[in-house]
Amino acid sequence: MKLSIDRLLVSDAPLRKRGRSALPSYAPTRHDAFVFASAPDSAAANRYREICGDLVAGDASNKVLLVTSPGAAEGKTITAVNLAFAVAEQKKPVLLMELSLQRPRFRFVFGAPPNHPGVEQVLRGLIQPDAIVGELGNTGISLAGIGESLPMADELLAPGTHLNNLLDYAKSGFACTILDAPELTSSPHVKALAERVDEVVLVVRSGKTKATALRNTIRSLGQVRSSVVMNDFD
Repeated sequence: MKLSIDRLLVSDAPLRKRGRSALPSYAPTRHDAFVFASAPDSAAANRYREICGDLVAGDASNKVLLVTSPGAAEGKTITAVNLAFAVAEQKKPVLLMELSLQRPRFRFVFGAPPNHPGVEQVLRGLIQPDAIVGELGNTGISLAGIGESLPMADELLAPGTHLNNLLDYAKSGFACTILDAPELTSSPHVKALAERVDEVVLVVRSGKTKATALRNTIRSLGQVRSSVVMNDFD
């Protein structure tokens, strides 16, 4: 079987080792790898601007990108956040949404407004999508995070009414939605979601991602439109 991707994009952002004023506000952070906050004039920030130009070209609207990877600690969240900054810099409404139910990061990285509900409550049908969206400071990024870690909640990403409502909300209100998702092979529901979005951004890490894992992940995508972003490339 021939393996193919639509684009290979390279980010040299370093990875650490291990207008909606009425909305609740998360706090931006100067995490070194979030280059638009720590070094907006750097070469790494410019590479993300170029990648954003490739992924969200011209006047494209209502585009949904799924950011995933072959394994853990490849830089999915860093890539998703930096792409959101690059879109917002173009003055386009952008929604950054967390879907990693088992290992949520947004609340640890950005903090969260007190008692602010999370994405999982929409996926359970408890609230409407607009209730979970907050503002990431004055960056122009709208953000929706996970409220609590849910180790056994993969079924919440299964196709159904609640997930449809979430995606419909994203498409109706934003020029671009960036989904920070679990690893593609972690659940068949992630693969099913990949088939519904406009493009998959597959994040790999130079020196860490195994060639076999990358081949298997690309094979599993089949005909889904995809790009590969390589982190830590020297």
